[in-house]
Amino acid sequence: MKVFKDRLGREWSLELNILTIKRIKDLAKVDLLQIGSGKVNSLTDDPYKIVEVLGLLVADQIKTLGISQDVFLAGLSGESLDQASQALLEELVDFFPSRRGVILRKIMATAREIDMQTTEAALGAVSDPGFKDKMTQAMLTDGSSSTSSPESPESIPEG
Repeated sequence: MKVFKDRLGREWSLELNILTIKRIKDLAKVDLLQIGSGKVNSLTDDPYKIVEVLGLLVADQIKTLGISQDVFLAGLSGESLDQASQALLEELVDFFPSRRGVILRKIMATAREIDMQTTEAALGAVSDPGFKDKMTQAMLTDGSSSTSSPESPESIPEG
């Protein structure tokens, strides 16, 4: 069982079993047993699908707290959504037998490594001393075409 906290500090527990996986497949149209396929990859790229799956996994906790699904969703943003997504993926990896789990853990570690490298490359690019100049030039170039005056009627050939 994996746990995450929302931005209001409420703690949520995620537990995957065959019943919850079937419920997610039936209601959210996401087959978590197909991890590694394009369908599950699209889950990680779609925050709306992730929160739909999370909402299904914590539905009983939402009911116990006497809050609505909307109140639960309002508690997710930025860092808490990232932590919830990570908890979901880790819970999913733990669901599978050890053989497949080892492979999935390696896939997740590689994905995290690539994400970190991409972030570092982007930070390096925006930290480059010439970045501000390039950005300013691009903005001035893009802005010049939108600020030019329309042609006067005299300069437009009749035709």
